[in-house]
Amino acid sequence: MKFNKTKIAREFIIEPSVFSDERGYFSESFNLKKVAFDQVGSPTDARDLAKTCLDIIYNKEKEGLSDRGQICNYSNEGVTSWSDFAKEIMTIGDINCDVIPIKTKDYPTLSKRPQYSVLNKSKIKEDFNLDIPYWKDSLKKCIKKINA
Repeated sequence: MKFNKTKIAREFIIEPSVFSDERGYFSESFNLKKVAFDQVGSPTDARDLAKTCLDIIYNKEKEGLSDRGQICNYSNEGVTSWSDFAKEIMTIGDINCDVIPIKTKDYPTLSKRPQYSVLNKSKIKEDFNLDIPYWKDSLKKCIKKINA
């Protein structure tokens, strides 16, 4: 997530680098059996990202942000491969679907994806005293809400 102070007084720009929502969070995984095992990252729930953005906006004056722009990374805690992420979705969601781990080169996509996309969140955690949820905990809440 990028968090930049603008030249306009009291205005900030919050730009997430990568995020998903309750459906997009794992829609690819529901529809595909073959998922890359050699790409790792930190899955991020849009509700966690939105809550963080609102907390930062609400507390920005109390926290005393500097006059210069800031760039802060945000994602849920923990690291997993996308195939293990898909398997976890199937397990938590009680979905009968075999996930087949494949290499990135065998995944049909036009976009080039990084093999390692884990973000360093130390700055945002320190600057805003954040307790960031673990991705599996957020995934469980997400699937529970969808199944409700």
